[in-house]
Amino acid sequence: DPLLKECMDLLERDVMSEVYAECKRLRFEDPRLSDIERFLGLNEEKLLKLQYSKAKSLGMADRARNKEIRIRELFLDSHGEMFKFESFPRLRQAEDFASRSIQFWKRDEFASNMLRWTKYPILTSLIDAEGPHFSKIAIKMHKSILGYCGDKNNPHPNSLAQELISTPLNIAADESNKSQKSSVYFGNLSIDRDVRDEVFCQLMKQVTGNPGAHSVAQGWKLFDLVLQYFAPGEDLSNYVHIFIRKNAPSYLKEKLKKAMYSREYEGPKLIPPTVDQIQALVSN
Repeated sequence: DPLLKECMDLLERDVMSEVYAECKRLRFEDPRLSDIERFLGLNEEKLLKLQYSKAKSLGMADRARNKEIRIRELFLDSHGEMFKFESFPRLRQAEDFASRSIQFWKRDEFASNMLRWTKYPILTSLIDAEGPHFSKIAIKMHKSILGYCGDKNNPHPNSLAQELISTPLNIAADESNKSQKSSVYFGNLSIDRDVRDEVFCQLMKQVTGNPGAHSVAQGWKLFDLVLQYFAPGEDLSNYVHIFIRKNAPSYLKEKLKKAMYSREYEGPKLIPPTVDQIQALVSN
């Protein structure tokens, strides 16, 4: 009976099959056996949802989280084509992006390369967000990415990584404290989410169509560093998950996926890294 109770608490298919077979062999009758028989007939997704609900009701937080992640992974397996980077609805229109350049004869080129690597800084933000200073912040962050990846000369790349990671974290702290700076710059907008999403969109741009092996490697290294501190917003998250699945180097895919889920469940770190911490993380 204790084994049967554990079986009903976990609802693991292999355990249920073993317990069910042993009960039948011993001719042990219990009304829960009919439930086990029904559960064994469920597909993986439906069984996972039952396991998640059971774990949550029993206060098994880690198990519930793992089951929820597995449910989401199955969803992404089936619906990944819905989450192509270029289909993210909050991206700026390419024509609007290109129109920010006074070089009107190059606007077609700027539009077509909006979501692809370029050696020059972006013209404005990739995210279509409000706020008079948002585009200035976005351009500055992109310069940091280009400098860190070696596309622009900079003798202190770790300082650029530190600045990139610190920007949305500091803005979030400003919003939380309702500082005067946050109010003047951004009003009541969810600017920290927009800045975080802008960082991830720029990182995906950086490693797309990039002919430089070193630049690409540095781009993924920066992806890894950023994910140790914050994740994208909820509506961008699936797009980043699919981008990592399809494009990340094989040796990094699992690490990046785990880092994404950790930050999504635990929230962003509250304290930005120091340059020395960036160096330590890079070394590891």
